[in-house]
Amino acid sequence: MNYQNLGNVYSTAGAIGVRDAYSKAAEAYQMASTLNPFNPGIELAVARAYFADGKTKDAKELADKALSLKGDYIDALVMLSQIAKREGNNSSALSYAEQALSISPTNQDLIDYVNSLKASGSSSGN
Repeated sequence: MNYQNLGNVYSTAGAIGVRDAYSKAAEAYQMASTLNPFNPGIELAVARAYFADGKTKDAKELADKALSLKGDYIDALVMLSQIAKREGNNSSALSYAEQALSISPTNQDLIDYVNSLKASGSSSGN
């Protein structure tokens, strides 16, 4: 828990612009993951730190790992959707978002997110 909390502190520091904070967050989360390798939340926390730091490939690998640890992990599906969207792959972004929505079909935030992806996909010709 200490390493996970340290990762949270560094992630917050990164959000306010502290240089190299996201990489330090990823290091702390990775140590937490080493100590608790079957916790999908830690893997996703590392993925988020990498994503915020612009390391999309690393973020995708860890979000996939989080999803493999918990197949119905909505937050991992949303993260994968955001990664796909950043990469310009709107059809994959929508697919991940729709998978998340199928798990929680009454979640208004997911409904709005899926609708926003559909709207952006139709306006860009995808």
